[in-house]
Amino acid sequence: CWTTALVLQTVRAEELKPAVIAVTDAVKIQDQLGSKVTIRGKVTRTGESKGGIQFLNFANYHFVVVCFPDAVAAFKDGKPVDLFKEQVIEITGPVEKYRDRYQIKLKSPDQIRIVPAEPEDASGAETEKPDPKPADSKEEKNDKEETKDGKPVDPKRFFDC
Repeated sequence: CWTTALVLQTVRAEELKPAVIAVTDAVKIQDQLGSKVTIRGKVTRTGESKGGIQFLNFANYHFVVVCFPDAVAAFKDGKPVDLFKEQVIEITGPVEKYRDRYQIKLKSPDQIRIVPAEPEDASGAETEKPDPKPADSKEEKNDKEETKDGKPVDPKRFFDC
């Protein structure tokens, strides 16, 4: 009986956990206006207004995290603009629209966390992709086509040159 209750409690907790949306997915963010969601992405720039409002910006211009001065005081390890600059983060909260941008207001430290970057990150974070053709490949050294036995292919055999 207690096992069933534990399973149901776990399932309910998973149902309440919002899905993670990539910061680069502007359409999904827009569709979630007014809903509590988690958005994941790399903070590319930070800023602070003269009035002390802090901003975490992403490559996607249409989304921003805003932290007002009274909420900044809740961050004991430093200011959000310093803690999360150039970090891949997940931010959870209701999506709001202010002027032409969507935002989540950062009100407490438990809304935000740094997450490890993944190779194929859906967050908009720049990731290095391996060069499909290494510099020392056969194609780099010899720009002529070769047959299986290693002899050059004569293009005149296939084209009117």
